[in-house]
Amino acid sequence: ESGCNENCDNRIMHYTCGKNCPAGEMCGNKSLWKRKQPPLKVAFTGSRGFGLFATQDISEGDFVIDYRGEVIALSTFYERCNAEYAASKNYYALAYDQDEVIDAAAKGNEARFINHGCQSNLEVRKVSTLGEGVEEFEVGMWASRDIAAGEELCYDYNFDSFAAATATECRCGAPNCIGYLGR
Repeated sequence: ESGCNENCDNRIMHYTCGKNCPAGEMCGNKSLWKRKQPPLKVAFTGSRGFGLFATQDISEGDFVIDYRGEVIALSTFYERCNAEYAASKNYYALAYDQDEVIDAAAKGNEARFINHGCQSNLEVRKVSTLGEGVEEFEVGMWASRDIAAGEELCYDYNFDSFAAATATECRCGAPNCIGYLGR
């Protein structure tokens, strides 16, 4: 009667409720793209290109944004990196599973502008869809600590250079910055 909430067993186990949830429209454990997210703003950061910023305070543990894009084979993504994306050297991708990535370059949302940070304020979580008959996932970002309005959102990329075996200079500016990303 009260609907699903933070204590919902499905949420605790990292499953979203499916269309057969007994709470119906009262379900608080809906697909990530249906969840309320805080207001965010894309802005130019300088040496790191564009970034995504909080426009109001966000509390630790709050859902921030889902990561959308086209789920493609890793081999297809490598081909795109070497052909379509080579000139720009910007990659908007996140690992989906061992053999696939979410390519957010053309079909992504503003989450693709979240930059790497050695002292990150976001945690990436993969959430399974329950009761839909297929093994699918959604990927979202949750606040790993309190985030102040105006602060840039970032997560640790655990970087792997998709297109080259070269390292990329890290420009996050964190006191614990590792200096370079990649191999």
